[in-house]
Amino acid sequence: MRKFSRLGFLQVILTVALFGSPLGATNTSDREVIDMGPESQLSEAGIAITIPTLKATLSEPSIPVETRYLSALALGRTKNFEVIPALLGALEASEPRVRVGAVSGLAFVSSPIAVPDLRTVLLSDPDMEVKAAAMWALAEIGTDAAIAALAEAASDESQTEAIRVDSVLYIGRYPRDPCVGPVLARLLNSDSAEIRAGAAVAAAHARVGLRVIPHIAEAALNPAISEPLRRGAIQVLEDLTGEDFLYTKSTGGFAQGDERADALQQLAEWWDKERINH
Repeated sequence: MRKFSRLGFLQVILTVALFGSPLGATNTSDREVIDMGPESQLSEAGIAITIPTLKATLSEPSIPVETRYLSALALGRTKNFEVIPALLGALEASEPRVRVGAVSGLAFVSSPIAVPDLRTVLLSDPDMEVKAAAMWALAEIGTDAAIAALAEAASDESQTEAIRVDSVLYIGRYPRDPCVGPVLARLLNSDSAEIRAGAAVAAAHARVGLRVIPHIAEAALNPAISEPLRRGAIQVLEDLTGEDFLYTKSTGGFAQGDERADALQQLAEWWDKERINH
């Protein structure tokens, strides 16, 4: 009987997770065998990486966290609704990394069945990485209920500013959803400059008929806004107005140092002239 090591098993699961290929594998090393129980029948032909094997791996707390994480990804890559209960169960794992894997697996399956649980994760999980994965998963599913969950997080003042801004940016991808326009309109008047900026960028992308240029200009000129969001605001402002503030270089990078200061000065002078028109 060939032995199958933790390392070998991890490598096979990673391959399945990345490429979605049904693989079998063998390993000739004498490292410690993972005991997967009856679902993983080792034979002279090696071990088959099957849905039952991956479920057993994911649910076994004694197995290394990274292996369980990759098992969740691999289950999701099957896009088989059969794996949903196992992934939903893994949302209760004590290790955040396993929960991230479970959430990501549910994003790959992309079933509306998972939306209520993903909403709970987004609103209640204590780990920011898990919450971020839940935002992505809900956006990938993209049903009205999924977008409503993102809108709820965006409006929830108990959430961190980062979670609220990212939720806002996600809902901007779904302009036809009936909740998007009203939520963005409300958040354009948030007390948080960062949330106002996120709502303005999202509204510009969604093109939901809101008056956004003043909000975009405010975000672009506010040094307190996080740099990625500020860059996004400037790029959106250029797209909306046809102006080129030279903040984005032709090489795809962003202006630095004196060039950056000159670009922002040019933007400020433009807005002083255009403000009256908006």
